[in-house]
Amino acid sequence: MLAAVGAPFTRRVRETQKNPMLVPTDPAPHRPDEERRPSPRLPAGPIAAALAMLIAVAIPARALTNGAPLLQLDAPSVNAGSPELLDRAGFPRLGGLAMSGMMDEDRGGQELTFGATPLGLLSAVRGGVLPPAAVDTSRTLLDRVAARVTLGGPLQQVDPRRAARASRITNHVTTELKCRLAGGVSSRSADVLAMSLAADNLATGYGLDRYSATLIGEHDGPVTLAMNAGYRIVERRDTPLRRAETKLGTGASWRLYSGGSRLRGAELGLASDCLLRNHARPDIWQDGARLELLVGERMRVSASVLRSSRAEMPGLEPLRVIVGLAHTLGRVDG
Repeated sequence: MLAAVGAPFTRRVRETQKNPMLVPTDPAPHRPDEERRPSPRLPAGPIAAALAMLIAVAIPARALTNGAPLLQLDAPSVNAGSPELLDRAGFPRLGGLAMSGMMDEDRGGQELTFGATPLGLLSAVRGGVLPPAAVDTSRTLLDRVAARVTLGGPLQQVDPRRAARASRITNHVTTELKCRLAGGVSSRSADVLAMSLAADNLATGYGLDRYSATLIGEHDGPVTLAMNAGYRIVERRDTPLRRAETKLGTGASWRLYSGGSRLRGAELGLASDCLLRNHARPDIWQDGARLELLVGERMRVSASVLRSSRAEMPGLEPLRVIVGLAHTLGRVDG
């Protein structure tokens, strides 16, 4: 009788040994992380974008006097310590210098960015004097290409064996080549299209490298609209798995104040983007606000607040507050 009752069970065990896929599983397994999982919330990114559009419509166009073009002097957005959530199409005609720092960041939150253009290098070689043929360069590469190098930025991790060298500014280096494909202030066009190629590299033991290609579009008017569409690759050592993400973002910026000899203007910008990631990793929604003061002819002081639905990279905080100081070289010509 016992043999008759136990026969089906014995036969099932033998089948399971031959095919492990037949092992029965709990239809509702207990997952410890489910108890700590927060309740779903509406991403803040779309809220910021909608708020920017509502403010742009609500404020009269006469109050949104457009001034200097949207120049990007700080690090590219692929650098997690950049105060820019979206990359901009404009850059100084000759070059620029920018410094920024993340508040409450003790692992390389300071950055130093150098920017240069072919026209700026030509001016430096000639002692600051441009040849007559280079005065109007709106249709040449001299006025459409710029390069930037950023030293510093937050470290994603710190190897205990390299903790003594974690404060070196060269542990995080970001380089970028930007080309304005169409339009620009110098060509009296309200629409600008640019391409940015950037590499965000960290020294061994401090994080992962990222490489990005971003298409930048801007429409200049009473409210300047910006759009980013990019693709990023995260390079990991000794693994065939390649992480990638697609970045889609939009933002609006306008001049709140214009005039004066010392404080020449104040600009406010709101932006939002989404990082669509592969390998079933959760997407990241980000939004940011930036206030920039134009002091004198060439000085810019800024404060940015960036927020993410989750940490963009390992070891980074979802909320970042960044202050910056930038100086343009030569005439401002987007």
